[in-house]
Parts: sequence; C-alpha cells; structure tokens
Amino acid sequence: MPDVHRRRRISCASLAVGLVGVLAVGCTSPVSEAVSVEDPTFIGITTNPIKNLSPDNSADIFALSADGSGGIIHELAPTYFPSMHRLGNGFIAPDENSLVLFDSSLKEVTRHEVPGLSVGMQSKSAQSPTHKNVAFSFNEGTAEAQYRHRIVAATEGTVVSTMTDQYIIALTACDDGSTRWVEYFPDLGIEDPVGPGSISIMTLHANGQHDEMKIDWKFSHRPSRANVLNCNDSGAYIVTEEEILHIKDKHSTPESISQLPKLEFADRARFDAVSGQDYYAFTSAGMLTHINIPEGKIVYEHEIDLKDTHPVSITFDSGRAYVVTESDQDQGLLAIDLDDPTCVSEQLVLTGFNKKLTANKPKSSPSILIESIMPIDPHYPLDCS
Repeated sequence: MPDVHRRRRISCASLAVGLVGVLAVGCTSPVSEAVSVEDPTFIGITTNPIKNLSPDNSADIFALSADGSGGIIHELAPTYFPSMHRLGNGFIAPDENSLVLFDSSLKEVTRHEVPGLSVGMQSKSAQSPTHKNVAFSFNEGTAEAQYRHRIVAATEGTVVSTMTDQYIIALTACDDGSTRWVEYFPDLGIEDPVGPGSISIMTLHANGQHDEMKIDWKFSHRPSRANVLNCNDSGAYIVTEEEILHIKDKHSTPESISQLPKLEFADRARFDAVSGQDYYAFTSAGMLTHINIPEGKIVYEHEIDLKDTHPVSITFDSGRAYVVTESDQDQGLLAIDLDDPTCVSEQLVLTGFNKKLTANKPKSSPSILIESIMPIDPHYPLDCS
C-alpha cells in the first residue's frame, strides 16, 4: 500500500494524496505541506469539538500506522458527530451534498450526490452485516418539526434518501439495499415526546420505494434503543421498559415474549449497537454488556480495564469494538473481541493525535476527537496475549 500524505482543504477541485499518484477528486485542492503515513493500518474520521460549524473547521479522514503515528489524509465538510463505515471493500463517509466513497488504498473513488444534504449534524448510522449497504440519518429539525431527519442509504452503486418528521429508532441497514427504522408517534406530540404513543416500522428500498407497517400496540413509553429489525422478513423485536415484543409481520398481533434483564445501559450516545439479534452496550466506566434480544438474556457483562483513561468513542466493526480513550496528554486505542471480551489488545497510543500535535493539523484547535476508527483490513488480527 502506498504512503499516504495529508493535504489541506482549500476549494472544490481535486486532492492528490500519496507518493504514487493516489487521487481524491470532488472537493479539495492540493497543498504541498504533508505528513507521511507509512503502511496505513487504521482509518477513521474525526471532528473538531466546536460550538458552531464554520468553513474553518472540517470533518477529517485520517490514516494511522500500526504504531499509532499518522494524520489527516482527506478533509470533508464540517459535521457534528460524523461516522465512517465499511462499504464493499472500501469505506463511506458524509460530505456536503454527498456521500464520499474511498477504496481500501484510501483514495476517493466516487461520490453519491445527495442534493440538499447540508450535513450539519449526523445523528445515527448503520451498516449491513456484509457491508453492502450503509445508512445515515441527519438532524434537520426546525422549530415547527423538531425531530425532522433526512435518512440517506447507499450501496456501492445506488443512493436513496427520504425525510421524516418523527423521532426515529433502530436505524437498520440490510444487505439487499433496504433500510428499516422505527418511527414513534407520541399521543401528545412534542408536549410529551417520550410518553404514551404508537409506532410504525418503515422500510426504504434501494429503488426509493417506501413501506410503512403500523403496529397495533399501545406503548406506555417510547421504546428503548435495543431493538431488532429483521432484514430477511418484516419481523421485529421491540424493547420497552416493561417487555420485549415480538412482531412477526403486519398481519400478526405483537406478542410479549420476555422482559429485558437489568443491565448497565450505555451512558453516552453511540456507545451501543445492535448486530443481528444481539445488543452491545458500553459504559464510560468500561462495562461491556452483550444481550441476546429475542431470548432476553445477558450473554455476558465484562468490565474492561481502561488503564486510567476515559473512553471518548467506540466503533463496533466486524465482531470487534474499538474504543478510543483519552488521558491528560494522549489518545489511545483498545480493541475488544465481542465474542470473548477477555480478549483485549494492549493500549495503542495514537501519537498522531496527541494533544500537542492535534493530528499535525495546521489550524488552531484545542483537540481533535476521533468519532470512528477501524482497521483497513476487516480481518486484522487481534493480539490479546
């Protein structure tokens, strides 16, 4: 894999990256100043901890070597809480009015244009089990429609989007290109948004067609985040404070099958994830919990030794959890095997992102926060010896 160089965002033109002609096209111009990344091993996306988005800020794609050194290789439109996901053999991330696709050698290969996508704040995202489809939701709320979101779903060759004014839960991407989610309709609207109400399960197909499945059930509260929407049929498992409901299809009455056991829920946004029929939750104290939703059983609860650091983000990818931690001076990375949480890597110090260098970025910034990080190789070996 070629060395990769960082370039700074200037205007909508093109960005040359690397020593052997890796080219990213669409939104940036080259700047001669660069930091070499030898043999990139990890890729991810960062954001600046800023109060107001401005052209002086950006969301940044970075690459790191196995020793934690590296820096920024692409700069994208400033976004609150951006994420990056695998798509096919490459990766995808949001940019202004588009989703940008990178290949495994970290060069930009194409863009899916999404007119009107000003980005702003990304609220949720999901990738399908075999990385054939990725879905994002973006908060476009207004005073009149506080929960308005734009949902954008992409395969390598297609992109579709839709808008909703309802609060969305359980965003799910399926390998057939469809995307599913739950919309909550509180009886009292915005006066009591988490109080009694009803739900619909929505499906956005790869051809842009919509399906709505209204669920004949009265909910006393808005469902939790630990929900399963099937991809091979229209079924679902919806979790409330009182019970786990099994919904077989639109013709069946929901069935109360179990109750969610007591557990330590994720205490920060994006510190949990659903994979298949399993729910994973991580806390800022390092407790990792795995629950099988249909069975309503805790598979394990395991405390991760954070080694006198605190977690700032977690990326669930290919059966692993990649936890970015922060100390007074440095950011680090722990990799955890989700099948065996006792298998945890040694903490890798991310020298390319310590607080003095701030990722070698030529801008004034108190620090740079890593929102997503993963190995370029989905089969990257985890050494937990």
